[in-house]
Amino acid sequence: YMTHEDWFKMPGDREWGSTSAIDISPDGQYIWVAERCSANIAGCTENPHLDSVLKFDRQGNLVDSFGAGMIAWPHGIDVDDEGHVWIADARDNQYGDNPPDEVVGHQVHKFSPDGEHLMALGVPGASNVPGELSAPNDVIVGPDGNIYVGEGHSNSPDTRSRIVVYNSDGEY
Repeated sequence: YMTHEDWFKMPGDREWGSTSAIDISPDGQYIWVAERCSANIAGCTENPHLDSVLKFDRQGNLVDSFGAGMIAWPHGIDVDDEGHVWIADARDNQYGDNPPDEVVGHQVHKFSPDGEHLMALGVPGASNVPGELSAPNDVIVGPDGNIYVGEGHSNSPDTRSRIVVYNSDGEY
């Protein structure tokens, strides 16, 4: 394998942040990336105006993006057989001394291929209530339509390490 730096063409002067979520569209024509908005630790909390979900063509050109202000720390991605984009948001935007007006994070989001928000699993902010999430780090839609969420990306004693299963309608 060879590294090809700057193969993906980022918009304007935007720089890459930490990226742990990459998947290919079912037709093999697009590469989806959930990127931490030119940052890492505080992720998109530092740059909430930037889109965190990026769609590239096979030549590395950005063809679409969305998700600004909706995702704090993208960690996992799945592009299902219908082309829907699922993002696991493993942290929240409650950093620093000034908490945000609207909490985002600790959820899984489903988007249409053109960026329409279709569903959210869990509630904003960490929760250990059954069916809600704390530090979801990956998501995959199974062939049966069930949604499987890997949870537990944290050192907190309140975080569980488990697989949470939802049906295709998002019911726990």
